[in-house]
Amino acid sequence: MLAKFFGGGISSISRDTSEIMKGILAILIVLGHNSVLTNHIPGLFYYLYSFHVLIFFILPWFYTSKVSWHNTAKRSGKIWFWYFVFFVVQIVFYNLLFDTTFSPIEAVKAFFLGGHTLLKSVTGYMYLWFMPAFFFAMLVRDAYTIANKPSRIAMIFASIGIVAFFAFHAYTNYIAIIQGIFFAALGIVASQLTLPAKNSLRTLIVLLFIVCSVLMFVDATKEFIHPFMPFVAFFTLWSIIEFSEKYLGWLKGIGNLSLFIYLTHPLIFQLLLRVIPSRQLPQLAYGFIIFIFTVIISVIVSWCMQKTIKALPIINKYL
Repeated sequence: MLAKFFGGGISSISRDTSEIMKGILAILIVLGHNSVLTNHIPGLFYYLYSFHVLIFFILPWFYTSKVSWHNTAKRSGKIWFWYFVFFVVQIVFYNLLFDTTFSPIEAVKAFFLGGHTLLKSVTGYMYLWFMPAFFFAMLVRDAYTIANKPSRIAMIFASIGIVAFFAFHAYTNYIAIIQGIFFAALGIVASQLTLPAKNSLRTLIVLLFIVCSVLMFVDATKEFIHPFMPFVAFFTLWSIIEFSEKYLGWLKGIGNLSLFIYLTHPLIFQLLLRVIPSRQLPQLAYGFIIFIFTVIISVIVSWCMQKTIKALPIINKYL
């Protein structure tokens, strides 16, 4: 495999490191969905979306897990269940507040095809695109895991081509199955690399991320740096967590709630915009206040949801 050419490092990620990384990413996703801040800070939205959501698709490729029909079915059921619940909630929320032209046919079409454009047309927001895209990406991961060596090599080279294609085409323009294939390709390419064992090399990765981050805010260079950001950011986060895991343990709880935080925070953000007045506050300060409250309330709501599910044996068994 290609990973042999990058040997001498760490090729799998620990559960604790994964949860901490998810915690960091969940907070960054809340930040990216805060339109008050992203509209006020030029380039912030484009920068965050160059890596934060994409790393969630890369992470599973560094887990060591057994593929089985039972595991695939349970994971798929969980994805589609929560996708359906929040799809319905979002449609109700959107139509009650803004729109009165609900179309059942368009809703069903958007639900099964996914994609940013279709989902926004019926729910008012794009964020649920993640769920069906993740479903398809994980199916590709399962197929890759059980494939023989020649098939894996073919998938690796196909993935390089797919990643190269999407370096020039926005994945947001496509439906869920195509998005899922792209995200799986990202994971396959990333999985051929390893985290260096030497701290000096990890430091270089962090420095590279800092340089790339600066260049992402420069119009002349951002388009060239953008395709590399998911990989550089992933290994940078991994390196930082490996350096200072004992100080970041509090993020594991947030990481464990990352799915529910992702699903609930846009609704909480919209509610906060309507109950926290912006009068006499600078936009930047107002945006940070909304951001902090969104994180806190999302964590609390997500924790309550998780506890409720665990208290219901029938639901907990399948979700």
